[in-house]
Amino acid sequence: MSGGRTALALVGLLLFIQSAGAQVLRQDIPEAQGIGVVDRIGDAVPQDLVFTGANGNPVELATFFDGERPVLMVPVYFDCPVLCPTTLQRVLKSLNGMSWTAGDDYRVVCYSFDHTEGYRVAQAKQEATLASYAKEWTDAQQTWAFLTTSDAKVSQALSTALGFHYRFVPKAGEYSHVAAVFFLTPDGVVHNSIEGLDFSGDDIQQGLKEARDGEERSIFDAAYLWCFPYNDETGSNTPAMWRLMTVGATAGAILLFGVIGALIITTGRRAEHDRAQRIHAPDASREAGS
Repeated sequence: MSGGRTALALVGLLLFIQSAGAQVLRQDIPEAQGIGVVDRIGDAVPQDLVFTGANGNPVELATFFDGERPVLMVPVYFDCPVLCPTTLQRVLKSLNGMSWTAGDDYRVVCYSFDHTEGYRVAQAKQEATLASYAKEWTDAQQTWAFLTTSDAKVSQALSTALGFHYRFVPKAGEYSHVAAVFFLTPDGVVHNSIEGLDFSGDDIQQGLKEARDGEERSIFDAAYLWCFPYNDETGSNTPAMWRLMTVGATAGAILLFGVIGALIITTGRRAEHDRAQRIHAPDASREAGS
């Protein structure tokens, strides 16, 4: 195998690994370092934090915990190009499929972790979201609050308490983060969370009910939320075969890498053997002239 073919094969292999195993190899991407959700279950959020509501007025976080209704908290930033709008749409679709009503049975709080965003953008996002909410509501702040802050330490303090970690990528001018929702008790304690977009209305309602009633999260529930994503086509939860396929693709890529490596070594050894034979073999032309 020539050097050019070897290089081409290795480049093709790396591209294969990048596309097929991106989810598994996320830890190797610099922008993904330090982001994700860590377990803060049982920890209380700092309720003395002051945000700005979508109406432009200051609002203390304690306002959203009345001791009766659980809170679904969604960290986003409103100018996010892809993931945050998708998260909000996913949450909206799930809430529209629930029997519970936001404002009456629970509250939703979205807060921006981008301190450069003003309340106007939150106001526009709140109006657009509630316009698509299928149930009746009266008070926007009581139903689905959208919060901003000009103080980065405020959003960081809340995010840290939730266990939500993100980072700003200067080259892109955007934030690197995951999608996640958090279930808080009526008293402001983190009870559960879902990382990713694999949830349905039943999942959200179950999480809120457990947070309201103080029910202990079971291993089955945690595995269910992770291993069985919601399928839009079937309208139900189906096994996450794509995760297995991703792992399988990565394993296959590693195997292919081993095969190519073996071929390179074998080809190199054969070339060396052939060269050695040519060096030590009698000169055919010399023998013919003798």
